[in-house]
Amino acid sequence: MNTNKILAFTLAEIFITPGVIGVVASITLPTFIKKYQYKQWTEQLRKSYSTLDQGFKKMLADDEVYDLSDTEAFKSLGKNCFAFYDPEGTVCKNFLINMKSYFKIVDIKKIPNYKYTLLNDDKEYNNTNYNAIFLSDGTLITDYIFYKSPDKRSNGEYGYYLGRIIIDINGLKRPNKFGRDIFEFEMGPDGIYPRGAAIRNYRKGSWRDTSNSSAVCELGRGISGYGCAARVLETGNMDYTIRVNPNNFYTGS
Repeated sequence: MNTNKILAFTLAEIFITPGVIGVVASITLPTFIKKYQYKQWTEQLRKSYSTLDQGFKKMLADDEVYDLSDTEAFKSLGKNCFAFYDPEGTVCKNFLINMKSYFKIVDIKKIPNYKYTLLNDDKEYNNTNYNAIFLSDGTLITDYIFYKSPDKRSNGEYGYYLGRIIIDINGLKRPNKFGRDIFEFEMGPDGIYPRGAAIRNYRKGSWRDTSNSSAVCELGRGISGYGCAARVLETGNMDYTIRVNPNNFYTGS
């Protein structure tokens, strides 16, 4: 009597197994992809911030001053420099020429059909035909304001406000959304600071401050994303649905 058995999958098992694998993959793969994207964007934000921070610090060092408004670049401004008011780059021309000495600028040109949204999708910005600055590391400065005379809005700690920079850390690639690949920085006399930072913030708020709806980036899907640059740089975390409590606030470099 032959007691050997041949073990094999039945036809039903063959059809069921791929289905089970597919279900498991459909549950786990999106989470994996999302975490991978968050990590990529976080690292690129750090690189983009480092590029901008070092450039403006070098501007201060080369001119041997402690205040950006005393640098040759800011002194070259005939009037306030706005990306959206100056699509041809005529008002900002001398300032942008000075910037080329401190940043690896690949191109400065108008962007056709460029839009981005808040994290909660409540608002869309249309920067079509704004004068944008393309950096060699892939960063796109999609919007900027540089003031000829300092804006005196202050909380006593910041000093004053010299401008604002909005960047797209992956250039023209999507998702084009605040808090993901779009981030805002504010400029003080000694350099730039991420929007939502607890210090050096003329808006008197931080990403932790739930009473400040424009800067908050702590818990919930309804946040705008305006203040998320500081959170991501402080914590290295881009999952805004969980609470993050680092030991120290961001203090700049």
